[in-house]
Amino acid sequence: VLTPSLGDVASMRAWAQLARQAGRQLPCHLAMDVGLGRLGFLPEQAEEALQALRELPELKLRGIRSHLSHPAGGKELNDREFARFQQFSEPFLPEYPEIVRHLAASKAVLLHPHMYLDLVRVGGILYGFDYEYYPETLKLKPLLTYTTKVGHVKTLQPGWGVGYGLNYVVQKPIRVALLPIGWSDGLCNQHIGKAQMLVRGQFATVIGACTDFAMLDVTHIPEVSVDDEVVIIGSQGENSQTVGEFASAGQLTASQLLGRTSLRVARVYTKGGIVQDELSILS
Repeated sequence: VLTPSLGDVASMRAWAQLARQAGRQLPCHLAMDVGLGRLGFLPEQAEEALQALRELPELKLRGIRSHLSHPAGGKELNDREFARFQQFSEPFLPEYPEIVRHLAASKAVLLHPHMYLDLVRVGGILYGFDYEYYPETLKLKPLLTYTTKVGHVKTLQPGWGVGYGLNYVVQKPIRVALLPIGWSDGLCNQHIGKAQMLVRGQFATVIGACTDFAMLDVTHIPEVSVDDEVVIIGSQGENSQTVGEFASAGQLTASQLLGRTSLRVARVYTKGGIVQDELSILS
């Protein structure tokens, strides 16, 4: 069950109106802004939000949440934002002693244990993302695998262009594998010439990308053929690549890479190697 985070009085009133139509109380969390500049009440608006709750008995307050702007940005910044969260949330406790307060997402879980409060919101570390500030004692297993298949293989001669804008021009005869993934599937121009993918257990460099396709230089892997599996994130043979490694090759964070990967890339959920569910625009 999803519970909305309401960050202004207008949203609270709209949710209360839906509760009246449903004939029952509806749960909510309040969102506050500690310095990220997105959804949420400002620290000095605590009394305004509290008064709105008193006037809207249709709302059942379950918690108060926020998100640090830069968890790795140093002690002074994060202590200041933590103090803002405390300033906002503490006035609610006498009237709502059972609410949960939550501020720490994955990075803060690793870096700021004193901010755990009543619960934490792990996302990236749940999937084993390779953040650079992992404690050495923390051993996480990457769970995410991203694969596609070779759709076409061709040989190109010197002077031939690859991709929009001639970002890559062939200097010597090469074999190119065409993949059915592109900008809508997480790739960007910054990946060209830097990012690699695994095919037949070997790394091949991305030399082109456009809306719906990517091109790999597979000259050094002559046996590559149509329908071969290509691993973007994960393991193949003796080699592997993490989400962080592929993202950074395109000057992206892991979250940015996955956030720009559309639902035409099917999300397949497995347990013990058995498919449990699948989500895509085709399902």
